[in-house]
Amino acid sequence: MNRKKLYKNLEDLNVLLSEESIPLIYKAVRLFAPIVNELKSNPNDLLVEGGNGQKKRQQVNNQINQIINQEKSIKFRNLIIESSRLEDGLQSTQSFMQKENSFYSEFLGDIEQNLESFLTYYEKHTRSYSVPSCLSLSVAASELYSSLQATRGILGGVIAYDSSKEELVENDLVSLDLYLSNVSTLSAFSQKLDALSEIYSELIKLYGVSESDFPIVIERLENGSLWVKIAGHTLTATLLTSVLTTATLHYQEQFTVTGQLNQLPTSVKVADDLLKLSKSLEESGIDTSEIKENVESATRKISKKLDILLGDQPSVEINDIEHNVGDSVVNKFLEQASNPRLEHDEGS
Repeated sequence: MNRKKLYKNLEDLNVLLSEESIPLIYKAVRLFAPIVNELKSNPNDLLVEGGNGQKKRQQVNNQINQIINQEKSIKFRNLIIESSRLEDGLQSTQSFMQKENSFYSEFLGDIEQNLESFLTYYEKHTRSYSVPSCLSLSVAASELYSSLQATRGILGGVIAYDSSKEELVENDLVSLDLYLSNVSTLSAFSQKLDALSEIYSELIKLYGVSESDFPIVIERLENGSLWVKIAGHTLTATLLTSVLTTATLHYQEQFTVTGQLNQLPTSVKVADDLLKLSKSLEESGIDTSEIKENVESATRKISKKLDILLGDQPSVEINDIEHNVGDSVVNKFLEQASNPRLEHDEGS
């Protein structure tokens, strides 16, 4: 399961089901649903023939008449338009959830059914505006409201839990989000995490900043892929983003042209020109002439680690921007990536 895409869909779904997104639906269900609460309050009184029964029935009848007068502020045509937009969004999200075998699809199915029921009873009610039609509509409204609230409650908990992990990214810390699609073994996890750590470590040293003050924070690992979020020093995180993007494009473009997996250039100068390490450092106010040997050493180490981290990835997402080789060649790419890779040449 692609957890990153699943989480993004959950965020989008939470927005879709918000009052800001579907204000008329919430207004309608809040108007009609309270009748059910009135019915649930001492329901046996409704069946009593005496004074209590008459009083209870009169209370319900009065409430329904008040609602019928108030509902004129809701245009059924506009409600239909908003409901249609919600249905389209639910069906699109549910299609993804079912494909990912997510249990959230069950909640979406409930909302769809309850929405359809609500609209059916609402349409019948608009033909008569009677007490019986309003009663039926109120039950449908209550069920729809409950399913909306239950789903939003679950989504809110999941999103709040994930958001709490991002609290490290504050003040002068900057977040970097990296998602690799092809990481199928524990050994590969270890190698790639080590590679990412080494690349980050080499870059932050060039800026003269302590890594202990700006550590890498790993938030998610999943079968078949790797999702890492990093809280880091502003300049380092910015350069790391640039380096990862440049390297990814190099690997994928070279494969598209040659049909073969290729490593980064073995020449330190060529690699530096490609990754733009020296240029970026100078633009940040670092005198690279004073740390030339450090830059060369870092370039050599970073190139080797980039080969390990990204060289076998047909699809890479960096800060929600996806780079991929394309569907037509992805199988060939994966086939080659599954073969043992040659060690990076130590040449300079």
